Amino acid sequence: MENKKVKIFNDHFEETLTDLPHLKILEFEEEDLDRKSNQIEVNGSDGVLQGPMNFGPFNLILRFSYKGMDYKEYRLAKEKLRQLINRRDPYFVWHSDMPGKKDAVIPEGV
Repeated sequence: MENKKVKIFNDHFEETLTDLPHLKILEFEEEDLDRKSNQIEVNGSDGVLQGPMNFGPFNLILRFSYKGMDYKEYRLAKEKLRQLINRRDPYFVWHSDMPGKKDAVIPEGV
């Protein structure tokens, strides 16, 4: 089985989440983009003028598996993962399923 990786990083740090003991990434899911059309209506004219298309944020969902010794070990690993993911400074996430891409992150939960 391929050794998949997930990294979070910015200019000041880099952490490989999948280096945590017993943590493996199962899959990822990118939800649909939020497209924002910039159309301008002009009074006295039919139709609209099409402006440039903008894109809003989207959700990137990463699913992990953790196999520890007991529930206490699971809770400690979950707390460590929360500390890594919930940061004050912006950062990027990279995963080996899409190696040529990095996404800016706004964390929503662990």
